[in-house]
Amino acid sequence: MPGPAHRRGENLLKAIEESNNDTKLLAAVKTGARHVLELIARSGKWGRFGEEPEMANDKPEHRALIRKTGAEGIVLLKNESNALPISTSVKKIAWIGPNANECIAGGGGSANLNPHYLTNPLDSIREAAKEHGIEVNYEIGCQTEKWVKTFPITGGREPPDTGNDSLDFASAVGIRLGVDLVRDAQEHISRAAALAGESDVAVVVVGMNNEWESEGYDRHGMDLPGKQNKLISAVAKANPRTIVVNQSGCAVSMPWLDEVQGLLQVWYQGQEAGNALADVLLGKRAPGGRLPISFPKRVEDNPSWGNFGDSGAESEVQYSEGVFVGYRHYVSREVPVLFPFGFGLSYTTFSLSSPRFAGGKNTLAPGATATVEMAIKNTGKVASSETVQVYISPRAGSPPVGRPTKELKGFAKVDLRPGEEKVVKVVLDEFAAGYFEPSVGKWRAEKGVYEVSVGRNVEDVVGKLEVIVEETYEWIF
Repeated sequence: MPGPAHRRGENLLKAIEESNNDTKLLAAVKTGARHVLELIARSGKWGRFGEEPEMANDKPEHRALIRKTGAEGIVLLKNESNALPISTSVKKIAWIGPNANECIAGGGGSANLNPHYLTNPLDSIREAAKEHGIEVNYEIGCQTEKWVKTFPITGGREPPDTGNDSLDFASAVGIRLGVDLVRDAQEHISRAAALAGESDVAVVVVGMNNEWESEGYDRHGMDLPGKQNKLISAVAKANPRTIVVNQSGCAVSMPWLDEVQGLLQVWYQGQEAGNALADVLLGKRAPGGRLPISFPKRVEDNPSWGNFGDSGAESEVQYSEGVFVGYRHYVSREVPVLFPFGFGLSYTTFSLSSPRFAGGKNTLAPGATATVEMAIKNTGKVASSETVQVYISPRAGSPPVGRPTKELKGFAKVDLRPGEEKVVKVVLDEFAAGYFEPSVGKWRAEKGVYEVSVGRNVEDVVGKLEVIVEETYEWIF
């Protein structure tokens, strides 16, 4: 990521000087510089310096694309008793939560942009529900503000009125009197639970915002801020048909998971966030997302636990997890998770055939690839998408650096109408069996037989194959 030169310039020069012109370091610097220059060339920025004027291009087709993409990125994590999509025959929906009436397009810091417009989840669900004669009632349930909200003020250097004034000096003992609003958290929760109890279905929209998820600082744990966990439990107790919508860019703890019927992970969906959510909740679109991360059961299960940089030497973080980052850690060390990498349910059902290699070719070599293919059929009644994921496992006897049990090497997402069937293909390129060998500073694919797992997520495997590397080979990117 580009940034001020003081973070790299002097430190980089110092590192080169102290290395006695180490050839590997110099080569790495040249490679990095070349990549930057190649990016400048590809983006057409040669000879063009300075800021270019910003422009807005708010087109209807852009709005439609953002809305469609938002729905496709939503991950359905739980759907007990077919709680989702919400039946259009219900009469009342309880719309609850600190994020239920907030326009949250993205996180903070460098992720914070100014969109053309914002859609509010409450406005969007009310507009969508109106078509079916559904009443939507709202309660905040709890508040999660980290900072005081912005508000307009007016000031200036000139007094609004002129006159003959005098200025006198004196001293006196002074005191300050103030009043702080004491928020009754339990009252908010009780009102939300009462609303849920008198409704056909309750939707609790919780999560984070750009105050909690940004750059330059970390969260102190995996819990949702404020009283959100208590709110969800109270609402679920009042109405078993409770659906939770979690809006965050990362995993959160879910002590209430067994208490609710439905769960959507919606992330941050930009300016069409409200409309995309309403589309999925009422079944206008099906959620098509799959988890790009694992959801651990406990913060202690994270691969970086104990090395968050919150103890020891200042500004020093030990990357003790090595190559076992994310799902590689959970799978390789058999750590149970709440939801595995690549997980995602659907509003419909699919049948997957046994995987095979196209043309029977299952060898990898420099310049040679192997293609995994399988047929997928939508056996349900709703148009939706399925995602097939292909993982590779190292040959018996891992190299000295250690390798994860499984690594994702490709995936294919396909849209299918009810009853429709298609064949999807995933290419394993010549680098699929490779790992980085630090002793030589190169990538290496070692001779041997590798297991290929094909499935719906890293844990749900529907078929296995074998791919062969006939001779060891190395490369540098």
